[in-house]
Amino acid sequence: MAGWADKPPEYWWRMGEIGELIASHPFSKLMEQKHGKVLRIINGHLPLYTKIFPVENFDEEAQHLDLVAADLRVNLKYWIYGIAEVKSTINKDKAEFRLNGMCPRFLDMAKRRLIPVYIMVVRFPKLLPDDILTDEGSIKTYMEYKDTAKVECYLPGDYKINNDIVTILTRSQKDEDDKKRLIESCLEEEEGKDNSPTENEDDEKLLKRLIDEARREA
Repeated sequence: MAGWADKPPEYWWRMGEIGELIASHPFSKLMEQKHGKVLRIINGHLPLYTKIFPVENFDEEAQHLDLVAADLRVNLKYWIYGIAEVKSTINKDKAEFRLNGMCPRFLDMAKRRLIPVYIMVVRFPKLLPDDILTDEGSIKTYMEYKDTAKVECYLPGDYKINNDIVTILTRSQKDEDDKKRLIESCLEEEEGKDNSPTENEDDEKLLKRLIDEARREA
């Protein structure tokens, strides 16, 4: 078996495909628990307009997505309830992953449409065999690892996306991000209020005062 650096692109594509198959079940269960019904988990790699039914609450041009949880409504249109971006790795500590193609654009659109985006990381215990390059090998490997690969699910707020890089946040990073969001929210609430500097208080001191107040309230 060649080293991981020598693997052809199709090897990594197949590994990602196996990871998506493994992640689809826990993602389906998560959606069922959250929404109280079984949702369809559809492949989002091809544009959504290629599906049998039109989509009501998302752009039908959306593509390069992994797993899309949808339900068919009485008007015969899909309603998207959640999207899972799946990353597969043999690194037990890896926390940064690259988003491919048009994925970042449509994940950002999902956020603006209030569609939750989950990051699911499938961690394999070792390098997968070379025969995953065949359909038979992929099926065999899926059956071997579907119950043993470690699947992690990160909710909105557990990660951040910067351009085409998604980073899983540590606890301290999450706390810092939560603090920043709280401060930003408090500052937004202050807009429109009479926050004129008191005597001898310049703009910099005013900003510091508002931030300190927000931190005390946290």
